[in-house]
Amino acid sequence: MPDLNGLLGGVYDEANRALRVSAAAASNLDVTSATAGTDVVKLDVTGDTQDRFVVNADGKLEWGPGNAALDVNLYRSAANRLKTDDEVEAAGLRTGIWYLDSENYIYLNNGVQFSAQSAKTHKFEVVGTGNVLTLSSTTATLLDAVNLAFETTTGTKIGTSDTQKIGFWNATPVVKQNVSGSRTTGVALTNLLTTLALIGLITDGTVA
Repeated sequence: MPDLNGLLGGVYDEANRALRVSAAAASNLDVTSATAGTDVVKLDVTGDTQDRFVVNADGKLEWGPGNAALDVNLYRSAANRLKTDDEVEAAGLRTGIWYLDSENYIYLNNGVQFSAQSAKTHKFEVVGTGNVLTLSSTTATLLDAVNLAFETTTGTKIGTSDTQKIGFWNATPVVKQNVSGSRTTGVALTNLLTTLALIGLITDGTVA
């Protein structure tokens, strides 16, 4: 074992296999490698068959279970950007424009709040006004007194083909209906009323 006493202003504890560094030390641990992908730091636990933690010369960090290959990483992918090729789980997370708290609420800096209440329900809230939009696996619910507004240049379509099904006021959704019959005899009007009632736009209370 080389003499590590004095390195970084500290001493080597051989019994515990630890390098104890003084907080006041002025020296640095400087590791230089000719290749960016070279492993410069490796950590494992006695009995491990593979490394649990590795630091590459380019700063990439990799972790593993100790009995299998390294399976998660964190590294610099571009200027001002950290990246992982795997998943990140956190009790809280914050960025420049939003943050995630421990209850899975996402807050945007413009005062909008998004929350995942369960595996199948999500809510959007403008802070201080309530849940403006609640999404579940079967229903999208708007807060009372929240209106739908549309632009005036091109406009908005509800349904983009004749075969898409729509229903109003809890009526069973159907495809686009065809109204036929003579206007003179009143058959066309009767068919129109039947169709409007079918899609839920009216309740037909007329009589012959």
